[in-house]
Amino acid sequence: MTTIASIHDKFLRAILADKQIAIDYFRACLPKNVADLLDFSPPTQLPDTYISKALRKTASDIVYSCGSKRSKRDLKISLVQEVTPAYVARIREELGEK
Repeated sequence: MTTIASIHDKFLRAILADKQIAIDYFRACLPKNVADLLDFSPPTQLPDTYISKALRKTASDIVYSCGSKRSKRDLKISLVQEVTPAYVARIREELGEK
């Protein structure tokens, strides 16, 4: 399972490394009233993590910092991805694997 989580982690990180894709993702997925408060010019990907060591086999996060339109402080956004046994089983089933 660690390998699959690693594959998903690498894939998500590769996609969201493109700052415009990250901005589009934030605008599409965050509640509008939250997204409207953020200054996405541009977000900065940080090496931080908020996932505990115990969860790192099945979960990972990507942390971004962006400005606020209401204050001079930067805000951190953590995108958490979790790969569960049920998810892995569903993917294997869809691929015809046992």
